[in-house]
Amino acid sequence: MHTWRSIIGLAAMYGFFYAIAHLELSNAMVFTYSSPIFIPFIAWLFLKERISILMLCAAALGFIGVFFVAKPNQGLLNWLSIIGITSSLCAAMAFVTVRALTQTEPPERIVFYFCFIGALLSGIPMFWVWRPYQLEELFFLIAAGVLANVSQLFMSHAYRLAPAGQIAPINYVAIIFAGIWGFLLWNELPDLYSLIGFGFILIAILLCSPVMQKAK
Repeated sequence: MHTWRSIIGLAAMYGFFYAIAHLELSNAMVFTYSSPIFIPFIAWLFLKERISILMLCAAALGFIGVFFVAKPNQGLLNWLSIIGITSSLCAAMAFVTVRALTQTEPPERIVFYFCFIGALLSGIPMFWVWRPYQLEELFFLIAAGVLANVSQLFMSHAYRLAPAGQIAPINYVAIIFAGIWGFLLWNELPDLYSLIGFGFILIAILLCSPVMQKAK
């Protein structure tokens, strides 16, 4: 299961990076944040976790919010869409596998094997395009790696504590954080559509809260 989680997670990452490199960022964002749509169904199929109406509503509302924020254009539908959708499915399967692994494995071990196997597999194509890096590039690469590992640890802990379908829509909050960082670092102000999208995402997150889950 560790090997499967690493391979399927790495495939999702490569697909997302390829989509970001070849699509407009707004269109690539739609695929990057569409995995929560698939997670409840995959968790139901493989883990027999119950799908609630609130989970489905939260996933759908969050995805609508992503569309408002990303504002994709007609370039969304092309052959690259297959790569984007496949990456989202792979990411969803990876998250569900993490949920299954947490039944017997600590989050630290899950993240370790993902990083270890991912580094081994990625080391093969790395030598084809190897070049010296500037200090600024190394800083950003190391920072991205550290932040991603911290994110993986928290994500693994979250999937240990709650069903995959309930946790999945919380991933949409990354869109809001991206907007906040954009404002703080580059003075980017969200437009009306982005604010509407943030509203949909916040509603989706509230639907996944423990209070709402108990209330239903």
